[in-house]
Amino acid sequence: MPIRPIRPGEDIVADLVWDLAVLADRAVVDAGGDTDSVNPTQTVAAATALLRRGDGLLLVGGGDVDPHLYGGPPDHPSISHVDADRDAFEIALIEAALAARIPVLALCRGMQVLNVALGGTLVQQVRDDVMRHHGPDPAVLMLAHPVRAEEDSSLAAVIGTGKATVWSGHHQGVDRLGAELRVTASAPDGLVEAVEHRDAPAVAVQWHPEYGHAPGRMPDPLFTDLVDRARRHCVERAGRSTQAWL
Repeated sequence: MPIRPIRPGEDIVADLVWDLAVLADRAVVDAGGDTDSVNPTQTVAAATALLRRGDGLLLVGGGDVDPHLYGGPPDHPSISHVDADRDAFEIALIEAALAARIPVLALCRGMQVLNVALGGTLVQQVRDDVMRHHGPDPAVLMLAHPVRAEEDSSLAAVIGTGKATVWSGHHQGVDRLGAELRVTASAPDGLVEAVEHRDAPAVAVQWHPEYGHAPGRMPDPLFTDLVDRARRHCVERAGRSTQAWL
C-alpha cells in the first residue's frame, strides 16, 4: 500500500514527493498488482487492519525522519519537512508488517524509517566531497549514480551483482544498522544504498526505482519482485487475490 503523503501546496520538494508516490503506485499496477493507499490522516488501527487484509507494503519517499526517534540533534541545519505523525504511522505499519511476515519494499525515506523502526540511526547530512546523492537544488533534486549489490542478497537476485545506475535525491542515509538488518548494496563512497531483513521479507533501497516510470510500461524489477512476493504471500494465506498496497 502506498503510504502516500497528503497533497502539498506550493513546495517543490513536497510536490516531487507526491509525484513519485503516484508513479510508485502506478509501477505496482503495471507490475500486475492491485493497490490501496493509506496516509497519516487515517488511524493506525484502521491502516493496520487494512494492511493485514493485503499482501504487501510499499513505503515511499518524503521528508526527514524526526531526529528524536534515533537520538540525533534536533536542530541540525539540514533537517526539513519533518512529519512526526507520519513517522509514528509508518513505524506502526512496519512493525505490523514484519510481525505478520508481509512483504515490504521501502524506498528512500522508507528505508530510513525502516532502519529507525528497528533501532538504527541516520546520517543527518551525507558528505558530498566524494560523490553527490542529490541534485544541485530542489528544482533538480534527482541525480544518477552507481551502486553495487552484494552477491548473496535478495536484491542481487533482482537487479544483478554488477554495477547498476540508480536515481537518488536524498541528503540523509543509514548510519548504525537497525536490528536484524544487513547491508545489501553500497555506493562508491561507502554509503549504504540498500538493506534487507535477515528473517522477514523486507527489502529497502535508498534510491527511487519509480523515477522515470512511464505508465503502462514494464516497471523497474523491484516492483515486479514486490508483486511476486505478495502473490506468494497470498497463496500462503489460502489463495485470495493479491493486493500490493502503497
